[in-house]
Amino acid sequence: MSLSYFILSGEHPSLPFSELKSVCGLYGVNIDWILIDGRIAVGYSPKAVHHEVCMRAAYVKEAGLAFSIEALQPGRAPKIGIQEDLLQVVGDKTASFKTEAIKLGGAKANRVELEKAFSDQVLCSLKNLKISLEKPDIVFTCIVTPSTLVTGLRLAQKPIHYFTGRRAGMRPFKIPSALQPKLARCMVNMAVKTLQDTVLDPFAGSGSIPLEAVLMNHPAVGMELKTWITNGMLANIRHYDGGWEMVVQGDARHPPFREGFDAIVTDPPYGRSSTIPGKSLSRLLEDFLNTSLQLLRRGGKICITLPSEPEDLIDLEGLGLKILEKHTVYIHKNLTRFLVVMSR
Repeated sequence: MSLSYFILSGEHPSLPFSELKSVCGLYGVNIDWILIDGRIAVGYSPKAVHHEVCMRAAYVKEAGLAFSIEALQPGRAPKIGIQEDLLQVVGDKTASFKTEAIKLGGAKANRVELEKAFSDQVLCSLKNLKISLEKPDIVFTCIVTPSTLVTGLRLAQKPIHYFTGRRAGMRPFKIPSALQPKLARCMVNMAVKTLQDTVLDPFAGSGSIPLEAVLMNHPAVGMELKTWITNGMLANIRHYDGGWEMVVQGDARHPPFREGFDAIVTDPPYGRSSTIPGKSLSRLLEDFLNTSLQLLRRGGKICITLPSEPEDLIDLEGLGLKILEKHTVYIHKNLTRFLVVMSR
């Protein structure tokens, strides 16, 4: 186990950190974390999981080994001080490197000065390394938040445009209010308990959730009421995956399944985008959740987005459900959702 850092996107108040813990749990990593200014999670984890966690978690931007964690002093420039033996993790081979300073959360620091100071220390300690700004073999990082400086060695980084090609507006089939891939992936991660769990989305729409589940190698089923939306969902999943997919036309209140799903993950239709007109949202949710309990395997979880606090919409306790987690999700300036994870 190595002291590790994970940089979180900071897009929602509590969701990125919770998702990180859920994803690490899938790889058997359950540790005590330190969360720094909501943007850096630090804890001891196996070196082998950094890449898997970084690429799977929607809201993790990069991961690596942490060398030092220094509290910043008000009014004083951050200073880099790393034990020389920690740098020996790169080994004896001759390699090229660069240092990269990352400022988070409005941190005040001089990137150029930090990168120079870090590079000087590396060159003094590791004579076999040389600087290469274009194509380095190794990237050392100094990450600054308003309160803390973390230095380390980058082991994994999510590509900048990792989700761009799957955004709702870029898909072959488009419908209004479609869930974006980041949130869809996060919801799957919050609901599954193993890397092999089966996933059902009974209000699948254009296929955001089943697509992300399939891309993470989960057997997934997307269900939708209307024929033209069902066909569009299938086209989307085939466009991006081209492998195993299961799309079903059916009513979420009367699905053609029996018990057999480990996780139910969904973004029900609201307002004008509803594909089940003539039903109040509370009644729709009650019917859906009653049915979901019959489909969910013992120990399974439901992850759902709601337009308001769950207590204002439905009596979950009366249905035999308990809330495990609840997070505020900002969709855009005038729209907020609540992401709720629950189980029997």
